[in-house]
Amino acid sequence: LKRDPKSKLVQVLGIPKRKNLDRCLWHGAVATLKTFDVVSMPSLKVGVLLGVKDEIFREASELGVDDLNADDFLPIMTFLICCAGLRHPWTTVTVLRQILGDDFVSGEAAYYLTTFEIALNHLLQLDITTYMQHLSS
Repeated sequence: LKRDPKSKLVQVLGIPKRKNLDRCLWHGAVATLKTFDVVSMPSLKVGVLLGVKDEIFREASELGVDDLNADDFLPIMTFLICCAGLRHPWTTVTVLRQILGDDFVSGEAAYYLTTFEIALNHLLQLDITTYMQHLSS
């Protein structure tokens, strides 16, 4: 299992096992999230997050899961952040909040930006020793 750290990461983050959500590699969603660092305009960065949401739902649907909820979505988003290797996601989100404000970021965009923030915060709170123990077992 040491050869497959992503499967251990999936366990640590708690991606649900139903209908193989925990085995999906989320290639389309990861590729979309990687563009978060490429686009420069704040509105486009929010658009990337909405694109990631669309990819997650598309890939889940391919597995036969048409009813993703927040308990499913949040660990998947957290996994994607780990896989995407973003340069400064926390700083970028903080700047987005300051630049765009509540007038621009509302509704669906606000929900998924907040979900992204929560996923980042979860990673900051993650006990790395627990993760390392999972990797070595």
